[in-house]
Amino acid sequence: MYDISFIHTGEIHKLTFENLIREYDHKLTTQHIVREDLLDHARKQGQDAVLQQKLQELVTHLSQESRLIICTCSSIAEFAEQLDGINQCAVQRIDREMADIAVQSGKKILIAAALASTIEPTLELLGNSADNLKQDCHYQSLVIEQAWPLFEQGDLAQYHTIIAQALQTVDKSIDLIVLAQASMAGASNLLKLPFPVLSSPRLGIERALATLGCLEV
Repeated sequence: MYDISFIHTGEIHKLTFENLIREYDHKLTTQHIVREDLLDHARKQGQDAVLQQKLQELVTHLSQESRLIICTCSSIAEFAEQLDGINQCAVQRIDREMADIAVQSGKKILIAAALASTIEPTLELLGNSADNLKQDCHYQSLVIEQAWPLFEQGDLAQYHTIIAQALQTVDKSIDLIVLAQASMAGASNLLKLPFPVLSSPRLGIERALATLGCLEV
């Protein structure tokens, strides 16, 4: 039985999230499942019934051997989160905590993504968090599409640089920026802006650890 099973859509996320977990706990057992085909399907076919079925089959299987499942891909995470509690296993999306904090931190929110397919799921996520927390927020979006090929090539440093350059010039009247993809988190360290820039990995991991009783929040 694993304490946490991760569902990733990129190989590069395995080390990122394993290292993040170990900053907090060295005893938790983890496994990392990489399914690039799920993101590929979401990009080409959208969030359709076929994608939902594939993810349901994967989550159902993992729930039989996990205490908690985390989906780290925002483009497909909605379907995963809907299965929370299956076989008494908690199922979380990495960006839920970020969304909850975002809608309580400002009214004018800019959603930044390197993939256009991530914008709509993130809008829905933020809207859901706003409804749950009774907040009235307004959203803008920015797709930094020129950055994504660098991520696919494994050049994270340049990927984050391109994202930061694009965000440095945004309208300063917004209240905060939400980085819609977990892979974008490193760009926040390169920014000097007068408002918060939220990313999901650390916030999502802290929520997961709190769920498992490993961290007080």
